[in-house]
Amino acid sequence: MKRYFYSAQSVERGSLVSGTVEAANEHDARLILSKRGLEWAQLRPERDLSSWVTRLRLLAPPRLLDLALATRQLAVMLNSGIDVVRSLDVLQMADYGPRLNLAWTDLSDRVSKGFSLSRAMGRHPLVFSPVFIGLVKAGESSGGLVANLNSLADHLERELRLRQKLSSALVYPAFVFLICCLAVLLLTQKVLPTLINGVFKETGTDLPWITKSVVLVGNLLNSAWFYHILLPALVLSLLFSAHYFRTAGGRYRLQWILRRIPGVSQVLRAASAARFSRTMGALSACGIGLVHSLELTDMVLADYEMSRAIDKIVAGVEEGESFSDLLRHSEAFPAIVVGFTELGEETGQLSLSYKHLAEMLEEEIDLLLNTLMSALEPLMIGVMGGIVGYIVIAMFLPLYQMLNGV
Repeated sequence: MKRYFYSAQSVERGSLVSGTVEAANEHDARLILSKRGLEWAQLRPERDLSSWVTRLRLLAPPRLLDLALATRQLAVMLNSGIDVVRSLDVLQMADYGPRLNLAWTDLSDRVSKGFSLSRAMGRHPLVFSPVFIGLVKAGESSGGLVANLNSLADHLERELRLRQKLSSALVYPAFVFLICCLAVLLLTQKVLPTLINGVFKETGTDLPWITKSVVLVGNLLNSAWFYHILLPALVLSLLFSAHYFRTAGGRYRLQWILRRIPGVSQVLRAASAARFSRTMGALSACGIGLVHSLELTDMVLADYEMSRAIDKIVAGVEEGESFSDLLRHSEAFPAIVVGFTELGEETGQLSLSYKHLAEMLEEEIDLLLNTLMSALEPLMIGVMGGIVGYIVIAMFLPLYQMLNGV
């Protein structure tokens, strides 16, 4: 995608307007401007740093917030009687990021050529998940596309809130770690060298082993070996780890490790159960069959234990076994999921049962995160205090020995 500066005449107002437009080439840019009611456009490609930033943003999936807002806006426009192509053109003009803008442009073009909306969305797997496409397809078949889009927007908003809860729990530990690193750098690079060069060296004071160890760390941080070998190796290791944990095997290994950390494992299990319940509830409410709902849910879950269990459950349901019985014999699902599934089967309101379950599990996640942070706070403060205290002792112990020797 390229960004072009344009100057054109508005057909509606008859005045000159200017701005920027993103398109694959000049021809597509003129088509986009024509759909906006702009004629006689003069285009000039943008060649500054922002164009490279845009290219990098095209490689990343869209933000969940942008997708939720766009889905809600699409539902509102369709409910107001605006046709699909015109609605997609309006979304294309909104600033939902390069990846989504590119998707809306392609969807508008293909729907205008006779493609169904769900089929056109299937060409953008990094933007639209299998659940998203499945709900749109079900809405097209049943005539309830607007209702399904509203359900999708609700689903995306709840998923966004869940992600925000999990990510916000990492803010405090990251902040404490940053403060600890800054304190160590300040003490080892500024304060301690000043004392050694200005006081201890002039008096000829012998440094104790604890001070020598801190000096050794400070010299290591200042050495060319650290900047030319150790630091690049550390950065490359972090980049490799980040890439590895995005692969299927890496995610499985990361989950295996996290599932064995007390406190963290409970949060992850509750989050996976909440995603399962919320997704199954949304799919069931839109009239999608149980087997297909399980298959779509399996595609979007990041929990490998639960994913393997769903594969076995799908096979059992196809053979005529009870869904709740299959869940009960699986260790991947908490007992509360089994209980609400039985209740939904008995009352014939599985979607409503899963909706209430997801809300309960999200409240449980809040409680678990608060409990986990309450336990981590004193531990992190103790570790930080221990590191800083070690350096402070290394600074003042030679002073104490020097004063006692006077």
